[in-house]
Amino acid sequence: QLKVRMKTISKPVVIRDQLFTYFVRRPATRKPIIESVENLPFDLKEGESKQIFVLVRDEDSSSEKGGIISPPRLNLVTTVHNETNALPYMSVFNFDDPFQDPNDPLLWRFTININTQNYKNVVDRDREVHFGLMAVSQFGVISDIGLHSFTILNRVKEPRITWPETGEFKHVMIKGQKNTFTFWAVDPLREGFTEAEILTNCSDLPGEAICQCKYIGNAFSSSREKGSFCSIYWAIPADYKESKADFKIRITNTNFLDKQDIQVVGYTRTLFLEEGPGFPKFPLPPIDDDNDETPEPPVQPEPNKPPGDQRGPVGFGSIQGDSL
Repeated sequence: QLKVRMKTISKPVVIRDQLFTYFVRRPATRKPIIESVENLPFDLKEGESKQIFVLVRDEDSSSEKGGIISPPRLNLVTTVHNETNALPYMSVFNFDDPFQDPNDPLLWRFTININTQNYKNVVDRDREVHFGLMAVSQFGVISDIGLHSFTILNRVKEPRITWPETGEFKHVMIKGQKNTFTFWAVDPLREGFTEAEILTNCSDLPGEAICQCKYIGNAFSSSREKGSFCSIYWAIPADYKESKADFKIRITNTNFLDKQDIQVVGYTRTLFLEEGPGFPKFPLPPIDDDNDETPEPPVQPEPNKPPGDQRGPVGFGSIQGDSL
């Protein structure tokens, strides 16, 4: 306000004071400027996090003497409306409380967090994602929108097997029979080459035992059964004393696009061994000679007969058996 006093130069003397109000308007084009984006990664792997820093200059945020009027705000802006939108993985840490440069009171520093740790599957292949930045002054004047991007690299997940741990599911093999147990080793998201190896030396088991795994499928297969199919064939002697057998398994999952991206998991699983109905603990009673009926001899397996179909349903192990 401006105070003015007016006085006559002759008698009678008249004095009058009056206040005048002035309004100062700032230029409408005085908008904040995003000066730089620091530490923006070229690429980021799934499961990783990163901080980037944005410097914003706002001429209307501070007086000439350095007193704070009001800092600008920084907004993330959607620039695409599809799976290449980066905003779901980003947040402005100090949205309304940026750090003021002590040597330049008009310059403000914002921190943005990029986090892909809390998402099950960010990308199924390496993908470039996009975002925009917009600063807003205390008077609602917006800056030019800055367009930025980075690449999220696909990372394979831990492989799994369809042989569940002992509990509700108890897998049993019968002594005195030929048994076949099958299971799958798979990548739950089908992003890697899943190989399985049964580490237990099956040749050390009594009787005849063969353990093997074979990869089925390819990098672009859409089959649910893509992975390694494993089988344990075991002809268990009827007089074997043990009631269970543990098997150690190693699963390796390798990224199709990055051979350095590998997940290795070890499992231990148990097969329970029980005596079959054809091999009782006590000897059979003698045959009655007066009986006219001659008992048929037991059916012998054909020589070199391969075990039956080894493919079990996906999600569960499968056991089949034939008498010895």
